[in-house]
Amino acid sequence: MKRIEIKAVISGLATDIVGSTIIGVVIGVLVVFIAKNNGGVTPENLKAIQSNVFLKFVGLLGTTFSTALGGYVAAKLSKPNGAINALTVGLLSLTLGIALALLAPNLSPNWKVILGIIVTVPAAIIGGIVAFRSDGLTHSSGTPNSTS
Repeated sequence: MKRIEIKAVISGLATDIVGSTIIGVVIGVLVVFIAKNNGGVTPENLKAIQSNVFLKFVGLLGTTFSTALGGYVAAKLSKPNGAINALTVGLLSLTLGIALALLAPNLSPNWKVILGIIVTVPAAIIGGIVAFRSDGLTHSSGTPNSTS
């Protein structure tokens, strides 16, 4: 029977949250840097730069990567129960993302929220798959990967 390993899930979720926070800080610094070089750091200029679709998309890619990394960490720490633990990280990350979208509805545009909802759980699962394959396994039964 597959087991959820609490320490693995907490470690994976922490990896996701810390990674996503770092992405947010880097983008925030980038916004200020762009503003300083394009008309100054005024509220209007900052708002215009922050609404840039490219920056929003880069942020989505970064946080999605953080979720995949969280799934990877959870899977690595919970062998041979990696899949269920990576999935759990994805579901918790999705729950936190939806909660954030509801609590701060103007923080992200709707397209970013919808894409985030769509890609969060698959990203964590992909992280779990990468962790699994890096061990030379193909599925949770422990059957060796035949790479001949």
